[in-house]
Amino acid sequence: AAGSQGALRTRRPGVAIGSQTLFGTVDGTLGVILGLDGPTAAFFSCMQRALQTAVTPVGNFSHQQFRAFNAEQRMHPSHGFVDGDLIESFLD
Repeated sequence: AAGSQGALRTRRPGVAIGSQTLFGTVDGTLGVILGLDGPTAAFFSCMQRALQTAVTPVGNFSHQQFRAFNAEQRMHPSHGFVDGDLIESFLD
């Protein structure tokens, strides 16, 4: 075909993003919270579980301890979130 360079074009599956929240902190940190569709959230949750066993933990804390919230001498585990920092470490 005229103008065809022989390159294969693949379609990437779309990711449905729900709510979007951009936030900033007093120390200048910027962050984002995205609502992901079910299959995408399941994929990243599975990837996060795999990375938790492969990535060296911060300060000799397990990933669950590192991301847990401590209040009133009780630890509240993080749940329902995918840790973007941990997922990003896969690219490093």
